[in-house]
Amino acid sequence: MVVRDDRGRQIELPSAPSRIVSLVPSDTYSLARLGRAALLVGRTRYCVEPRGRIDHAEIVGGVLDPDVPRIVALGPDVVVANLEDNRQRDVERLEAAGIPVLVSHPTTVRAGLDHAVRLHRLCGGDAGAFHPVLAQASEALAQATPPSMGPRRRRSSLGHGS
Repeated sequence: MVVRDDRGRQIELPSAPSRIVSLVPSDTYSLARLGRAALLVGRTRYCVEPRGRIDHAEIVGGVLDPDVPRIVALGPDVVVANLEDNRQRDVERLEAAGIPVLVSHPTTVRAGLDHAVRLHRLCGGDAGAFHPVLAQASEALAQATPPSMGPRRRRSSLGHGS
C-alpha cells in the first residue's frame, strides 16, 4: 500500500494498518466516522470526538508535546500528523524510529475532503468506491461550490474613509 502525503513523500505500508496513532484531532474524528476507530491505539489529549468511540486509544500527550517514546512503544503501523499543528522534530523522531508518518496539510475544503479519502484508502477502503460519509461530504461540497465566474478582482478598502 502506497500513499503520498502533503509533503510529497510516499508512505509505504506492507498492508492496511491495524494500529494507528493520530496526532490530529480532525483526523481522529475522521477515522472514527469512517468506521476505523478500532484501529486507533493512540491519540492526543485534544482528540476527544467522537466521544465514546475513541476512548480506548491511549492518550500520548498533546499536539505540540507528544510523548514520542510512548508512541514508539505502542508499535503503530503509521502515525498521522499535520504540517502546521505538529512539530517537525517530533515527526523526524518518529520516522527515525522506523514509524511511517502521514503528514497532511489541507488548505481548502476540497483538500480536506481529499485527505479524508486518502485516510479511507490508507485503511484499506475501496479505492473505487466512496465510503457513505465521504460520498455525502463530496455531494455537499459540489452543491456548495458556485460555478466559476472567472478570475476575481480584489478591491482594497485602503484609502476609503469610514
